[in-house]
Amino acid sequence: MKQKLLKNVTMLRGDNLELVRSGIIEINEFGIIENISNKNVVEFRNQNRKINDQIEVIDAEGFIILPGFINSHTHIGDSIGKDISSDKDLNARVHPHYSIKKTILDKTPRSQLIQMISNTAISMIKKGITTFVDFREGGLQGVDLLEIALNSSPINRIILGRIDLNPKLPPQHLAKSATINSQSFAQNTKGNEKPKTPNESIKPSAQMLKHNSKSKKNKDIYIINARTGQKGPCTDLEVILLDEDGQNENKGQDEIILKSYFIKSGESILKKSHGFGISGANENSDKMLSWYNEIVARQKSKKTKKAVNQGTNEISLPLTAIHAAESKSAVEESMKRYGATEIQRTLKLLNPDIYVHVTNANDMELELLSRNKKKIIVCPRANGVLGAGLSPIKKMLELHFELGIGTDNVMLNSPDMFREMDFLLKSQRALEKDTHFINAKDVLKMATVNGGKIFGIGRGCIEQGYNADLVFIDRYDLDLYPLFDPYTSIVTRCSEKHVKGVMINGELVLEKTVIK
Repeated sequence: MKQKLLKNVTMLRGDNLELVRSGIIEINEFGIIENISNKNVVEFRNQNRKINDQIEVIDAEGFIILPGFINSHTHIGDSIGKDISSDKDLNARVHPHYSIKKTILDKTPRSQLIQMISNTAISMIKKGITTFVDFREGGLQGVDLLEIALNSSPINRIILGRIDLNPKLPPQHLAKSATINSQSFAQNTKGNEKPKTPNESIKPSAQMLKHNSKSKKNKDIYIINARTGQKGPCTDLEVILLDEDGQNENKGQDEIILKSYFIKSGESILKKSHGFGISGANENSDKMLSWYNEIVARQKSKKTKKAVNQGTNEISLPLTAIHAAESKSAVEESMKRYGATEIQRTLKLLNPDIYVHVTNANDMELELLSRNKKKIIVCPRANGVLGAGLSPIKKMLELHFELGIGTDNVMLNSPDMFREMDFLLKSQRALEKDTHFINAKDVLKMATVNGGKIFGIGRGCIEQGYNADLVFIDRYDLDLYPLFDPYTSIVTRCSEKHVKGVMINGELVLEKTVIK
């Protein structure tokens, strides 16, 4: 691409979003901001810096330029289900195992899911979102689905995959990937010979899974949650073999431990994603959480830890993020089942980099996260629509968290950072009955600069060395002019209609008016 020079620029520059008037921005052929100056283009020319045919000059007069928004938490795979069952609670709508969302995703043709994901990406760009971070359901297939849908989209994405444990999987498929108990595994090993992997040693036969059943022939095997004894999602990955009458064929002596499947699936996902986006602690046993941690540790041990390379979309290490303390019921369930909160338990077993929601965390838990240098993403509108509460942002800011903002499920909310910022600022001031602990600049940083820092990417900031992801706002629009306080006006008055142009990696990908 051609180098670009933006002149007459009013912008919000750097980590602190400093207001700069009549400046210039130089963008190199790789889409990286090469230089920023407060000087106008005449002064630029007088310094003997040549402007030639290889440089495209763009006059930014009339706009205020922001860093592209980073939508730090999304589920865009459920875009097909906008506002279905809108009065239901969190578990009914979006629980990963038995919700309306799961039913929709299971029954919707793949082609329609792809089209709706693609539509949402277009919608986000129109709203000034240049990067989004998606929790991908559906295992490796879910990761592939997103990439197919966005194959031609310029939007930046950070993909956090999830290991899919489908309780509907037929026994032969489980057998392909499973590690069986030590007694059975020994049958596949001779002498000092190294045990074969499951794929090498186990044929996809339902009969193998019923090897101790003498009297019951040709009966189906059911997958049962070993902890609860109930049919359904096997969160403990300990599958007890039952006959069709619900009796344990082997009196609990034989279990299929799916660690091998879990590890292999996780490693495959990390080859195509930036890390893991885990649904929640209560949906994962202690073993599963520790296995996620083990997979990430293996990946990290294979690589030399590198500093974040600004100017690229490369993430240096696998990231781990998880929903936590989203609802009071989830916190109570964790205490009842495990004797610890979701945050306490995941810090011990999973050690994630990023916590999403943290809506119902107490002061002790927040201090624990702070001491462990964890990052937090808040999703205020999603929490609001589900009646989950409002995050304790005042306490988070007192503990110096650099918070990110996400719009969460498209099923619940439009992917609109303007609405998210407006709701966050006003609801938090109302909650705390205090206007001083948070201001509009703080909130705007959560939607831009902080997201770039949390995910370790050279985006979300207008500064030398960062990717040129820029949003052009019409500062003379009737809703904004006169612009006395650009931060408050952007956060509380702006909407999609004020976005007149969007640049990603130095290229104008959206131009609602002539920008030249």
